[in-house]
Amino acid sequence: MIVTRISEITNYGIDYLHESKKETLLWIEFHTANAFKRDLLNYDLICLQLSKEDKNEGIELDEEDPKWNELINELPKRIDGFRDWKIWFSEVAHPAFKTNLVRIYER
Repeated sequence: MIVTRISEITNYGIDYLHESKKETLLWIEFHTANAFKRDLLNYDLICLQLSKEDKNEGIELDEEDPKWNELINELPKRIDGFRDWKIWFSEVAHPAFKTNLVRIYER
C-alpha cells in the first residue's frame, strides 16, 4: 500500500505521486475501501485505504491531504455502493484513540 497525497481528482480516478512519478488509481479499479484511525498520541488521524483487487495494490490517504474533502465527497458519486462519509465518519471517529477499522466499500 502506497501512502501518498492526491495531486488531482479526475473523471477517470485519483492522480497521485509515487516516487516522483504521477500515477492514477482508476475509479473502475477500486475493489475495497477501508477507513480507520491512526493514534498519533496527541490526536487521531483518519485514513482511507483504497485497494485494487490485489489487496497489496492501492493507496492510503489521510485527512491532512489538501484534497481530502473533495475526495470523500466525490467517492460516493463515482463508485456505486461507496458509503457516504456522513454514515461512516462517526464509526471511525469514536471512540477516540482506537483504530476503529470500518469497511466502507467492497465490490
